[in-house]
Amino acid sequence: MMSTIHQAQGLVIYRPRRNPATIMKPVCVKEYTQYKGGVDRMDQISKYYTSLRRSLKWWRKLAFFLLELAATNAYVLYHKFGDPCVAHEEAMVQLVKQLVAEGKADMLEELIRRPGRPTTTGVAREARLTNCHFCDHIPSQPGANRKHPMRDCVVCNQPKKQRQRCKRKQTTFWCPDCAVVLCVPLCFRLYHTVENYQLAYRRQTQADGDT
Repeated sequence: MMSTIHQAQGLVIYRPRRNPATIMKPVCVKEYTQYKGGVDRMDQISKYYTSLRRSLKWWRKLAFFLLELAATNAYVLYHKFGDPCVAHEEAMVQLVKQLVAEGKADMLEELIRRPGRPTTTGVAREARLTNCHFCDHIPSQPGANRKHPMRDCVVCNQPKKQRQRCKRKQTTFWCPDCAVVLCVPLCFRLYHTVENYQLAYRRQTQADGDT
């Protein structure tokens, strides 16, 4: 049992019609069944826009349940002390947008701290497929021998376990806006026009090999 208002103690409960043995019940369970009424309000509100999914890993479902519980409690408090006219759906959408915006800000801050070494994580799918992007040479580290260092392309370069006899594919170009290393022109075009760019690259190379 997890509770923020109850102590870790139990109550003594008797059953006079049966064996008069002493039965212990946690305080949180007794008060929960006493005051919840016919429907648990928290479960009812959270089920409208739930994010829980089936998973074989119990800790994953528990983590999402705690996040959903925090979001539901935040909505209830905002509805009580903030704007009482805000809808539940609107509040959840605004919460998701704020979390995504904070994630983008953290990623941009990380890129600013390491301008010479581009990452391979990329940006959001909407920005990658809709904004205008231009290729450029990868900037070199201070004091480096190479003017334009080479890095692994995120589109055509396969992971080390899947390479077999294939060689590493590196390039000196990248996308400064996405901070992703890309070969020019095929990989650059696929990364910014196709959602599953690695699958599109494999199909393109297979088609070129057949012809």
